Amino acid sequence: MEGKVIAVVVVAGLLGLVAIVLSFVGEATRIKADQVVYSTEDGYCYYPETPAMALGIVAAILLLMQQIVISVGAGCFCCSRHPCPSDCPGICSIICFVFSWLKCIGAFSMLISAALLNNMNYLVKNYSTESNLCPVPKPGYFAGAGVICFFSVALSFISYFLLMCSRNKGARQLSNDRGVAMGQPQLPKEQV
Repeated sequence: MEGKVIAVVVVAGLLGLVAIVLSFVGEATRIKADQVVYSTEDGYCYYPETPAMALGIVAAILLLMQQIVISVGAGCFCCSRHPCPSDCPGICSIICFVFSWLKCIGAFSMLISAALLNNMNYLVKNYSTESNLCPVPKPGYFAGAGVICFFSVALSFISYFLLMCSRNKGARQLSNDRGVAMGQPQLPKEQV
């Protein structure tokens, strides 16, 4: 059991950490306004190629993989193999689990949209203009997604550790209860 817990923590931790780092690297390499060239001949804005699109997509995929690893490692919360935990750590674990998935979906959406907005081919095809005002993605989108990634990863780890704590506590109670007799005492009958 401990080997499984360590493996889940290491794999999920690496995936989450790389997703967070790639989000912030995507922010550093995003398309900036001073890099865009406006052509007066054809009225198009020409955007530079940056790795931000690929970084955003890879970060989104890694974040999703991290959530899946934690979910599989935790097992089914309320299936017959593991009954729903009714103690405080178990309930907090379920709440953190739900919020980590909500944060994951939000960060995933932000990373994909930030990647799309940093796709040079998308921007050139969809934005032609009569003036020299070429739209660029707003700064902070990748960084915001990175912060949400961090909270998603943190909540998933809190959920996982609380669930493992709840299950270990339940297993200890079960092993302690095995030696207790659970019947009516049998006293010898009195002789008259």
